[in-house]
Amino acid sequence: MLHTVKLRLLASANRLGITALVANSAWRRQRLLILCYHGVSLRDEHVWNPGLYMDRRRFESRMEHLRTARCHVLSLGEGLDRLRRGELPERSVAVTFDDGWHDFHQVAMPILSRFEIPATVYLTTYYVGYNRPVFDTMLRYLLWSARGRALRLASVIPITTPVPDPVAAIENHVRRASLGAAAKDELLAAVAKDLEIDYRALLEQRVLHLMNAGEVKAAAQAGIDIQLHTHRHRVSRDASQFAREILENRDKIRSITGLKPDHFCYPGGNFLPQYDSWLNDLEVVSATTCEARLCQTRDNLRFLPRILDSERMTQAEFEAWVAGLREWLPRRRYAPAEGQFLEDWMAPS
Repeated sequence: MLHTVKLRLLASANRLGITALVANSAWRRQRLLILCYHGVSLRDEHVWNPGLYMDRRRFESRMEHLRTARCHVLSLGEGLDRLRRGELPERSVAVTFDDGWHDFHQVAMPILSRFEIPATVYLTTYYVGYNRPVFDTMLRYLLWSARGRALRLASVIPITTPVPDPVAAIENHVRRASLGAAAKDELLAAVAKDLEIDYRALLEQRVLHLMNAGEVKAAAQAGIDIQLHTHRHRVSRDASQFAREILENRDKIRSITGLKPDHFCYPGGNFLPQYDSWLNDLEVVSATTCEARLCQTRDNLRFLPRILDSERMTQAEFEAWVAGLREWLPRRRYAPAEGQFLEDWMAPS
C-alpha cells in the first residue's frame, strides 16, 4: 500500500514539473548519485533473484534514461574528486557493479560501451582464479531451477534425519568437512544431477561465474575501472584478517590489470565503524555501502551511500532517484546480507 502511494506521489510530481525542478536544482548539483548493480541475466537469473539480477532490456532502459535525462556520468574517481571540490556538473552519476560476474563482460559491458558510460567493477577475486560457479549462489539457483522437484539430500551429503532447510544443511556440511573449491564444485554437480538439471550447460554458458583473468584484463583495457571487493567476498571483525582480504584482493587485481586499486565496496553492505581507520591504513581512498541516498560533500568517503538498482525497482522510482526527488520520500533501511563475515564461516563445533 505504501509503495503504491509513493508511486502516485512520483507520478504527480512528474505532472506538476516538480521532478524536473529538483533535477535542475542547485541541491541536486551538489550531490553525486552512485548506482549499484550486480548482474545482468544470461538466462533467467533475474526471475530467480530480482534483487541481485536484472533483465538486459531493463538495464538497457536504465542506461538510455541516463542519456535522455542529460546526466553527466562520471567515473567513480572523477565523481568523488569533483564532489570533494564542489565542482560537480548537473545531474552527476557514477555507475558501479559489484562482484565482477561473467555476465558483466558478456552483456553489460557492450551496453555501457554503446552508451559511452564509464563504470567501476568492484571485483572479488577468489573465483576469478578458480573460474567455476560461485558455490553458495549456484546452490540456491539450482534448487530454485528444480521447479518443485525435491532434492534427495542423502544422495549428496551424509545425513540421516530430515531437515527443513537443505541449503543450510549443505552449507553446514561444507564447513564441518572443510571442503575446498573442487569438492564444493563436485557437490554442485551432484545436486544438479539429483535434480535432473543439465549442469554442463550451465558451465558452458558460464552462468553464475565471475569473469576470468582474461576478461578482467580486457575490461580494464577497455576503460572499466577495476576496484576492491575483498578476495573471498568476506570482511572480518579482526583487523589482520580484514587487511589480508584487502591486500590479497589488491595483489590479484594488480597482477591482472597492472594498476593499484584504491576504492572499495563492502561485501553485502556489511561494515563496522573501525573500518574507517583500517581502510585508511591500507591506503583505501573510498568505500561504498548500500545506504540509499545521494552522496554529498560532508559524507565520510569510506562510508558512501549508493542506490541499489534491481529488477524490483520500477522505472518511475529509478528516474526519481536520478532526479534526486526519491531521496525526499521515506525508504526502508538496507538490511546487510548475512554470512559476509569470515567468522560466520568458521566450522561449527
